[in-house]
Amino acid sequence: MPATRATSKLPHRHDPFPEVHRNKRKSNSPQPQAPASDDVIVLSSSDDEARAAKRAPDNKITTTPNKHPKSTLQSTEVIEISDDDEDYPVVPVKPSRNLMKIAELQSQIETLKGSNTRMEKEIEHSQSLLDETMVERDMLSNQVAELQLRQEPPSLSINPSDLEDQINCEICTMKMWRPYLLPECGHSFCESCIQDWFSTILARHMQAHPEYNANNHRQNVPAHIRQMMPYAGYHPQVQQMLAQYKLQNPQPEYNCPMCRVEVKSRPIEDFALKAIVRVIAKAQGEVSPQKPVSTSSNGKGKHRVAQKSQKSVWDPYFPPS
Repeated sequence: MPATRATSKLPHRHDPFPEVHRNKRKSNSPQPQAPASDDVIVLSSSDDEARAAKRAPDNKITTTPNKHPKSTLQSTEVIEISDDDEDYPVVPVKPSRNLMKIAELQSQIETLKGSNTRMEKEIEHSQSLLDETMVERDMLSNQVAELQLRQEPPSLSINPSDLEDQINCEICTMKMWRPYLLPECGHSFCESCIQDWFSTILARHMQAHPEYNANNHRQNVPAHIRQMMPYAGYHPQVQQMLAQYKLQNPQPEYNCPMCRVEVKSRPIEDFALKAIVRVIAKAQGEVSPQKPVSTSSNGKGKHRVAQKSQKSVWDPYFPPS
C-alpha cells in the first residue's frame, strides 16, 4: 500500500514521497514554516516502490546545503511499513498436478465404491438363489431315495461266520450237510450224529434187557392193545393198560442230545436248513460232500442212479408198524 499522510489531503497514489520532500529538491530558498501537525506517513512495499526505485536509484532524499539556517519542522510523524496488498486483485493460482491427481483418484474411489455396492447386492441375490437351489436339490434327493427304496428291495450283507452256530451240529460242531429235525423239541443234528446217539441208547438198553428185540416188538403186542393205542389219549383205562405192558416189556427211551426231551417218533430231514448250509458253504468256498452213485448203461447213454437202501436208517430204533 503506498505511503499516505494522515491529513485531510492525501498525496497522490503514484508519488513515492510527500510533497514536502519534492519541494526541498527543487529549490534552495527558504520555505515557509508549516504548522505543526500530527501527520502519519505510511510506507508500503508495493509495486510503486519498484517504480520509484527506477527514478531514484539511491532511494535517498538529498538536499543541497543551505547557507541560511532553516527552521526545523516540528511535527510528530509515525511511519508504518505494511506488506498489505489488499487493494490489488489476487492473481489466480493454477492447481498443481498433485491436486489434480488426488481429485482424479477420489473420483475413481467413489466410482469403485458404487461398483462395490452393486456387486455386494448381486452377490447377496446370487447367494439366496444358491440356497434355494440347494434346498430343492436336497428335496429331490430325498424323493429319489424314497422311490428307490420302493422299487428295489434292500440288499443285505450277512457275514457267514455269524451263522456258524445255526448251521453247525451241536454234537460234532461241523456243518450239517444232511440235517435231521426231532419233532418233539425241534432241534436239528447231523444224520450220522443223531443215529450214533440213538445207537448208544439202544445198546445200553439191550445190555440191560437181553430179551429185547426191536423187530419183534410190534408183533409181540396183543392185538386188542394195538387197536386201542390210537385212542390212549382219550381213555384213561387204555393208558393204564399200556403203562402196565411197558413195565412188563420195557422199551428204549430215546431223547434229544440237547434238551433231553423223550423222542417217540422218527427224525425228519430238514430241507430248509440243508439249503441254507449249502449257500453259506458256497460263499465260504466249500463244496458239499456227494453221496456215492452208480452208473448204468441202457444203450442210449449213461445215467447216474443214487443208491437207495431198502430199509430206513431209523428202522432199528423206530420199527415200522
